[in-house]
Amino acid sequence: MLKTGEADIITLNGTQIPEVTSDSNLKLVKSPNAYLDAFEFYDFHNKTPGPCDDIRVRKAIDHAIDRKTICERVANGEFDPWKGILAPYHAGFDPAQEKPTPYDPEKAKKLLAEAGFPRGFKTDLFVNVNRRTYAEAIAGYLSNVGIQCNLQVLENAAFRDKRWNRKFTGCGLSTGAWWVGRTHPGVA
Repeated sequence: MLKTGEADIITLNGTQIPEVTSDSNLKLVKSPNAYLDAFEFYDFHNKTPGPCDDIRVRKAIDHAIDRKTICERVANGEFDPWKGILAPYHAGFDPAQEKPTPYDPEKAKKLLAEAGFPRGFKTDLFVNVNRRTYAEAIAGYLSNVGIQCNLQVLENAAFRDKRWNRKFTGCGLSTGAWWVGRTHPGVA
């Protein structure tokens, strides 16, 4: 819609950056807070216990994901990985407190074994449609440590409805934002 003039501004998926930057009629405006961010744990909405109820499983997932590589390859080097639980736009963010979780698949496997999942487990991984490429990369990393993801790609409205109405089980993914605008003559 942006390329045809039907829209003046859109949210952009990082994988679309080369297409946008090669078009002189478009201007890429990066949010100052464009991050590969939260891997959200929806198991707390379940009525029965699930793997993500155990902090060791959540830590294992954290160590299993190579955010730096995803930012470089999937987001074309334009996203930065979060360095902790909070991003700069969250209330209470303190850069001195935020430390990146190192990518460490061996530690992830060890934590899974300690939590009672030495061969991993299966889970649904929910993602809105415009974050699919990130979810596919994350699912690959999780598979490497034994967590098999059934990728559930939802349209934005359905994703938002499930998220805010606490209808999710399994895990979910969200990422930072991009906006792209059509370049108009005389407009910076």
